[in-house]
Amino acid sequence: MPDLTPGEPIELLSNAVRLEIQKAVADLRAGIISEVRNLILGQANVMHNLTVGQLNSLHAHLRETLQEAAVRVEEIQRYSTTQLMTTDLVSELLCAIDLKHQQYQSSLDEHEQRLESKACARADAVDSRFSKLDLVLEEIASYMTSEFQRLEKQISARAQELLSRVGQLETHTAGLAALEQILDRLEAIAKEDELIRRHIGEPVNALSQPVADFLNWATGHRGYASQKRLWFNHPLHPSYARGDVTVTHVNERLVELPFALEHLATLPGGSRVIDLGSTESMLALTIAALGHEVYAVDFRPYSVPHPRLKIVDRPVEAWEGPARPVDAIFCVSALEHVGIGAYGDMPGKGRLDLDVMRRFRQWLKPSGLMVFTAPYGPRSVDALQRTYNSEDIEELFAGWTILERRYYQSSPEQYWIPASSAVDQGPPEMKAVILLKARC
Repeated sequence: MPDLTPGEPIELLSNAVRLEIQKAVADLRAGIISEVRNLILGQANVMHNLTVGQLNSLHAHLRETLQEAAVRVEEIQRYSTTQLMTTDLVSELLCAIDLKHQQYQSSLDEHEQRLESKACARADAVDSRFSKLDLVLEEIASYMTSEFQRLEKQISARAQELLSRVGQLETHTAGLAALEQILDRLEAIAKEDELIRRHIGEPVNALSQPVADFLNWATGHRGYASQKRLWFNHPLHPSYARGDVTVTHVNERLVELPFALEHLATLPGGSRVIDLGSTESMLALTIAALGHEVYAVDFRPYSVPHPRLKIVDRPVEAWEGPARPVDAIFCVSALEHVGIGAYGDMPGKGRLDLDVMRRFRQWLKPSGLMVFTAPYGPRSVDALQRTYNSEDIEELFAGWTILERRYYQSSPEQYWIPASSAVDQGPPEMKAVILLKARC
């Protein structure tokens, strides 16, 4: 609007103002209508994609636009000198704007309702789909749980089967190892058998040392016969060596057995006899064969049966004795081992040999016969036996009537020869024996 210049006519000023107002109003109206039209048309293309929040933002923007238009109208009114014209124009403009606003607002509300309806429908559809999805997921979870349980059972059963097979494999492996050992042993036995067969019928000078070692073991007190309690302690023991057989040991049985048989011959037929330490001796079997009844007393059972032979398989100190007194007792190289524990029996306490001698007096008939032999020499006790001297003999036979004593000793050449009672004063390494006959 031009500034007022003093002296200008009022009409000219009014006309200029009116023209300028009309032009401004027209421009404003055209601009507002164009702006609103363009805004509505531009926004109509994307209306269906707008959210509620975006619609609210658009409302706010339009309201700001209308407020700016109102401000501009107010500015025009301040410059207007024709109040009625200005008011009419503005009113007309405002009415048009309000109409457009109402139309736009109605369109916006309708579109908002459609969007809200679609959104609710879509939300319901989504909820329905999610519900169906939840059901599907539950079915899948149930199925997977069932499958996992089934697989777990299958895996557990398979693991047990594998463990069982591993155990069987270990058993088979151990069995194969044992079988290999057996095969190795059989192969060794086959070689040994072949070696032995090769020596059958050959002369003694063909005897090999391995075969000699085997024969020494097999015929000894630890060999096969001994394991079946069928090894007997004979006076002579042959020894096998490479290409040779010799006698390396002659024991006291060489003189003891003849002494025992000599006095056995003095007994009347059918006598009742005790033989102490029968195992490894043929004396009990001989006594029975000669017609006497004999108790074979030894904690190792006697292995050769006979109708007249009664086996007492317990230590003599634990035996209650015969049912009736006997006629004779033979104690041939036996009493010296009682209570020592050298033959697998339990070692005893104290002088069990003295206790056994007192028992013998109780088991014999009056004037019953005692045939006794034992190691004789300097007094000693070792892991195998006792060696008695003259004082020990007197102690053992206190209360007995000794009828006969004989002494024998072994020479370095393995000869047994008669000796005197003084042999118990000789060196400890000398082997000697006392043979004694007594009556109670």
